[in-house]
Amino acid sequence: MWFKADWFYWQFLMVAVGLAAKELIRWEKDGQRTVVQPRGNLRCGDTGVLRTAAVQGLGVLMLGSFALAEDLQAGRLVPILTDYTIGEFGVFAVYANRRFLPPKVRLFVDSLVNRFGPDPQLDPFLRPSA
Repeated sequence: MWFKADWFYWQFLMVAVGLAAKELIRWEKDGQRTVVQPRGNLRCGDTGVLRTAAVQGLGVLMLGSFALAEDLQAGRLVPILTDYTIGEFGVFAVYANRRFLPPKVRLFVDSLVNRFGPDPQLDPFLRPSA
């Protein structure tokens, strides 16, 4: 069981989003919102570096399951705080006009649908590998 006070001691691996940004993480559980200002020694714009650091046990990483699927399925990383939510994020393909849509764009959009699935509530990247 995790306690609110424990979050103060966690080392977060953070994606760099700005020069002096003060990121806040907003978790929600059972209608109760908790706001945490993450602390950590590693801030980087390269999610691959952050993923490697998490696999090496250097801290807690909050990143989309699609980016961590292989490590989650192999057991190198484990999800924590699964009873909390942080909101929903979408993947969008925006294009000018369907009438003159190039075939390669249509293939790309179709591959996104196949990769992420039609049901936004179902996370295909947390399923055990076959």
